[in-house]
Amino acid sequence: MREFSERNRCKVNISQIEEGSFVSYGAMGVCRVTGTRRMQLNESMPEKTYFELHPARSVSQSVFVPVDNEQLCAKIRRVMTKDEVDALLGCVSHQSPVWEENKRVREENFRRTLAGGFSGELVLAVSALHQKKQELAAKRRHLTSNDERVLKTAERLIEDEVALAAGIDTSEVSAYVRARIGM
Repeated sequence: MREFSERNRCKVNISQIEEGSFVSYGAMGVCRVTGTRRMQLNESMPEKTYFELHPARSVSQSVFVPVDNEQLCAKIRRVMTKDEVDALLGCVSHQSPVWEENKRVREENFRRTLAGGFSGELVLAVSALHQKKQELAAKRRHLTSNDERVLKTAERLIEDEVALAAGIDTSEVSAYVRARIGM
């Protein structure tokens, strides 16, 4: 089995961020880099240089990341290639999703997982949420509103990156992922 290290995946050196390229930025997901901009966000802050990112699904929205903030810039990574996505999904296919019964712990785990963007953990979280949703539906019940929100956000993150990497439409991503993880 090919190992896939998520910890070191697709890190971007700030000098490699190019205008017009696609990157992934944490829970914002896939964004187009539209360049850098010098600006002063408010009067109490000095003028700084920011990367300007536009989320793929919301081109009217802008995200500004200070170029000199290592912690925030560390959240920027290049979008995975098709081979990298397939390797990640191949590793996930050998794991089983786990449902955390403790609501507080589950919410904190989901928050951290979403902040990390597209990952094997995110795919497993979606699998766990879908399994729980089916289990609850059999009892004529529903996911909590927070679990449902997490599911929608996680699916969006997965759809955007896999679609871009694999060169497919977002509507085809679910079938693509299922085929590769054996669901």
